[in-house]
Order: sequence, then structure tokens, then C-alpha cells
Amino acid sequence: MNLPKPLLSKMHRLSKRDIKKLTKSAEGEECHIRLPYCKSDDTVVFAHLSGKNVLGAGMGFKGKPIGSYACYTCHAIIDGRMKTDLERDWVWQLEMEGALRTIGTMFDKGLLKIA
Repeated sequence: MNLPKPLLSKMHRLSKRDIKKLTKSAEGEECHIRLPYCKSDDTVVFAHLSGKNVLGAGMGFKGKPIGSYACYTCHAIIDGRMKTDLERDWVWQLEMEGALRTIGTMFDKGLLKIA
């Protein structure tokens, strides 16, 4: 993204309260990642997108508040805590699709708005 640095930093500046609203919004939702091992009836949390080189995020570093609603199993697979025979590129694709579904749900809930 080749935006001027001040604009980029302002775009991602959210208060802790706003971030908490986004993460709490996962309560009661179904998993949006939907990997083959998905347990959507399990506890669902807001999983920040992986890929530190892309978004400045990864396991242990949350980066920007972009992610998807994920069950424990899907979250563990995308974070690399659970090993599977799934191709990483395919897991990344499903993670991105999950993020798009989550963004849509957040718009429906009124959590995200276009300024």
C-alpha cells in the first residue's frame, strides 16, 4: 500500500474501546474460516489475520484490527499451533475469505461504517 505515512497511521488508529467492540462481536457467531476440521459449534473468537509481512501481524503481535470470526480449531491451524496436511496457501485463502465474511457481518451489525 503506497499511501502517505501519516494517512496510513490515521486509518489504523482505533481506541482500545473500539478494538474491544470488534473482538467481543465474535461472541455467539459461527466460524467464518470453515476449514475442513472446523468446529463452528465451539467457542468463536476474533482471530487477527496472520501474515506479519502483509499486515504487520502474526501470533503474539496483533497489528491491525483485521481478521475473522474463528473457532478454536481453525484459529489454531491458521496460527500454526495445530499441524495438518492442509496446504498453507489454501488455508491462507480460506482465512482471507473468512475475513471478508466477518467484515460483511460487522457492517450488518453496524460496527463498521464508511466515513
